[in-house]
Amino acid sequence: MGIRYGVPRQRTTIDAEGHFQEYLEVEFFLDDARYTVKIPSEEFDAAAAKAAVEAKVAQILQVTQKEIKSAK
Repeated sequence: MGIRYGVPRQRTTIDAEGHFQEYLEVEFFLDDARYTVKIPSEEFDAAAAKAAVEAKVAQILQVTQKEIKSAK
C-alpha cells in the first residue's frame, strides 16, 4: 500500500450567508481508493498540502489497522 498524489483543484462554495469560499481540494490515492482533503486557498502551499494528506492518511490507517510499505 502506498500513497499516490493527484492534482490539486481549486473549488468555490457558497456559505449560508451567500459568501464565496475558495479552497483547494488535494486528491490522493491510498490502496487504489480515492480521498481528498480541503485546504483554504490562502493557506495552500506544498508543505501544507503534504501535512494535510499525511494527517488524513494517519487517521485512515488508524481506523483500518493497515501499514504503508515504503517504496524502494
